[in-house]
Amino acid sequence: MASDALFTRGGPGGPGRPKGCRNKDTHWAIELHSAHGAEAAQKIAERMKADDPDASAFIVRHGPRAHDESLVLDLPQVRSAEDVVEASNEIVQEMGRGELTIGRADKAMRVLERQMRIVAVAKLQKEVEELREVAADFVKMKQLFEEASRK
Repeated sequence: MASDALFTRGGPGGPGRPKGCRNKDTHWAIELHSAHGAEAAQKIAERMKADDPDASAFIVRHGPRAHDESLVLDLPQVRSAEDVVEASNEIVQEMGRGELTIGRADKAMRVLERQMRIVAVAKLQKEVEELREVAADFVKMKQLFEEASRK
């Protein structure tokens, strides 16, 4: 009876898909991007309505993704580290009141973190300019002192 069996123990499960043969996802994706995309989309939608699990899985994997919606928050203008602290406190409070999801609060905090870096860089640039001015004044004073000591 073992010789009549379709599969042998320890052997491969069968010949597999022929080389170059596309799976359903690839076939449907090509159809959707072809000139007849609207017809293909209608066909896939009909298969989904008929509870075809392959069509449903295709839409889940390749369907449109939800895009971020704009987020309107009443935050103070960020010009200093103190402003960042104030704005982050407001975000946490809105999250605590249930007005802001954790995910959106996290994104808002990331924006604040980037803003804080921008503020820090601007502050450092200002300090560098001030130090250059002080150094230039020091060089002038040194030159005047050297001229006065030669006389």
